[in-house]
Amino acid sequence: MLHPDMLAAIARDRLAHEYHLAETHRALTQVRRARRAEHPSPLVAGESRRSRMERRRAWHS
Repeated sequence: MLHPDMLAAIARDRLAHEYHLAETHRALTQVRRARRAEHPSPLVAGESRRSRMERRRAWHS
């Protein structure tokens, strides 16, 4: 059986790790959003990726 202080330390460590992951994810998401804002989507307003693909395929045929 683990000592209660040991369990507390493990739980704290784990929480810190979870928080770090969440922060990292948030930061990456912000960077991604910023990059996406620099290069607006080539989709016509309201167009799905699939319909864009089909439109481009038709253009090349």
